[in-house]
Amino acid sequence: MKVRSVSFLMIAVASFAVSQEPLRAQRSAIKLGMFGSDVRSILGTPQAYRQRSTARYTPSSSVGVLPPSTEYYDVYEIKTSINTYQLTLQYAWDGSESRLHPVPRVIQMDFELDKPARIDDVGKLLDDIPEVALMCGVECTVAGNGGRTSYLGKNLFNLHPRTMTSAEMGEAELIGSLFGKFPADGRVFRPRKPTAAVFTDRGLITAVQLGEDDCYGEGPVQTTWKPQGPAN
Repeated sequence: MKVRSVSFLMIAVASFAVSQEPLRAQRSAIKLGMFGSDVRSILGTPQAYRQRSTARYTPSSSVGVLPPSTEYYDVYEIKTSINTYQLTLQYAWDGSESRLHPVPRVIQMDFELDKPARIDDVGKLLDDIPEVALMCGVECTVAGNGGRTSYLGKNLFNLHPRTMTSAEMGEAELIGSLFGKFPADGRVFRPRKPTAAVFTDRGLITAVQLGEDDCYGEGPVQTTWKPQGPAN
């Protein structure tokens, strides 16, 4: 079983070298740390809200427009030429400018695929999600993640920007700490950094998650990935 896991990762890494025709969705990208009001101006009213405590979905058509909040997630359905994604946005309160009037900012994005993708189509899939290109910039490193699992599936590998400025590193720590609520302890955590995690189930890609992660237990860099053209 262990040998199969390693072989599967090798196939995934090799697939990054395959040249892909750009198929990026024609829309503006959401960014980690973006204000909820800016998200709504780009994507509009969510199709549904997902309750944090029960994971139940409530259609926005039945409750009207609710503001971005930490009590529930915003859920959108995004269609492209190659797939349909359920995008779930998670927010946290940023009180750095005003403790009395904190504002919601994006801390995590989950893109769940309607049609699971083959691992050798990973490059095409990543190019179809403009948020990944925006995060990577010129290039991302790709590292194995030791098979960590979540409700999205098995985390096969992580992508991180190859280069980051000190300001970008500070922003990653701010967002990853939920705006100072859970500051990193250097004795326990590694520095947080922008992360695009690719999840699989039974050999197929099922989801891509973006967040600020300390990537504990992550393996060494296996390869790199460059977005095919500018991010939207």
